Amino acid sequence: MGYELAKKIRELVPYEPIQGSFPVRLDANESCIDLNADTPLGDPALEAGRLRLREKIAAAMGKVALNRYPDPLCAGVCEAFGALYGVPGDWVTAGNGSDELIALLMGCLLEGGETVLSLTPDFSMYAFYAVLYERRILCYGKDGAFGIALDKVIALAKQEGVRAIVFSNPCNPTGCVLRAEEVRQLCTALPDCLIVADEAYMEFCRGPEGYSALPFVGEFDNLVVLKTCSKAIGLAALRLGFAVSNQRLTRVLRAAKSPYNVNSLTQAAAQAVLEEKAFLGAAAEYLIRGREQLEAGVRALAGNYPALGEPTASSTNFVFFEVENTEAVWRAMLEKGIALRCMGNRLRVSTGTAAENRLFLQALEGVLQGR
Repeated sequence: MGYELAKKIRELVPYEPIQGSFPVRLDANESCIDLNADTPLGDPALEAGRLRLREKIAAAMGKVALNRYPDPLCAGVCEAFGALYGVPGDWVTAGNGSDELIALLMGCLLEGGETVLSLTPDFSMYAFYAVLYERRILCYGKDGAFGIALDKVIALAKQEGVRAIVFSNPCNPTGCVLRAEEVRQLCTALPDCLIVADEAYMEFCRGPEGYSALPFVGEFDNLVVLKTCSKAIGLAALRLGFAVSNQRLTRVLRAAKSPYNVNSLTQAAAQAVLEEKAFLGAAAEYLIRGREQLEAGVRALAGNYPALGEPTASSTNFVFFEVENTEAVWRAMLEKGIALRCMGNRLRVSTGTAAENRLFLQALEGVLQGR
């Protein structure tokens, strides 16, 4: 009969992003600020800082001993991350992208058959890794405005014996955000449940209230905050993410991960960038302005074309909105050289440069007009 695959992976297919070369890529929520390119940004200070940082990265990577294994604890880059975000470096675990850390949390901090609660719609890899490690996945459906009723989430978690709740905050793909106090409420109400807040997009969140849960990681032994270098920091090619938790959880995560999971070139380049607080702040503000440009443009088009819905208020680097005949619109945009993310009856559009955003809005209006 031959070797039989495990049931859980028989129907798995490889992840396949949009293939092909497109002049404008707005589909993956990456930063549009390429440190290795001289693409005009319309911001002279940011362009000058990009050139200086490029030289700093090259110098740092040139010092790497290629014949030696990487630092297994990623001490330098974890300290640089901690200094940037105001947390102790020994509370930080580095991973080969946040995906590795999500897999580690699902695979090592939970037992077989235990229940993971996902707040849908949300990042699909949470449920993917939970199922891959044979955890029971339970979904809480958000309301029509993508809101979360915390009292209902807490009640459901208690009723079902949930052992972990994992969610992106701000949310991918909705762009909505929970306040830090709401995350604290989850941690307090569910002390026996692991709370995993993925703050990949937190740098794009602005407002009078606190939103990041990082300041009170040390208060709870059931809280893990995930961060990434792929969004505001603009290092998606390096595949580097971080898990921030108290020393007890950090010790376990560092013990369970692969010994040399982050290569030395990534560590050197990322440390060089994480030390540049002023540049990173300016880059985040540039991307926020780009998101606001997209939001205003889509909202203006929605006022003229009934097929288009207004975008959800976003605290990320993308906009999310309904459009009739979604897949047809998505394909028409691809034909115009603009890659977007099609998600059911909605499109998710990452912010590009000011010029790329204008091209997107012009092309979208053309598609809506049938051109």
